[in-house]
Amino acid sequence: MIAKLKKQGKQMASEILSRLRENDDLKDIPIHFAIYKQSSEDSITPGEFITQATAEKSQTKLNEWHNINEKSALLPSSTAADYDENLNNNSSNLTIICNHIFLISHKQ
Repeated sequence: MIAKLKKQGKQMASEILSRLRENDDLKDIPIHFAIYKQSSEDSITPGEFITQATAEKSQTKLNEWHNINEKSALLPSSTAADYDENLNNNSSNLTIICNHIFLISHKQ
């Protein structure tokens, strides 16, 4: 499934890049592409970016794609514990910190 998604995404990115480069304002700027795999409708966690590539100034082809090793997990959970036991166990502290930061930024 991921291989098919990457193949289709790369084909679409190539076509989009060709069309963008036809615009004079977009000929000499870097253009970045990333392929995103959406999670299922019943999933609590978000999807994930799986690969990315950048067409440098005036480049008309995307030659190098780089895999993105991104993982998501709901805190606390057994999945999160598999990734990082300490983070999973201290997730309530993380929530307090996030709420505090939000409140500070909200007042500004």
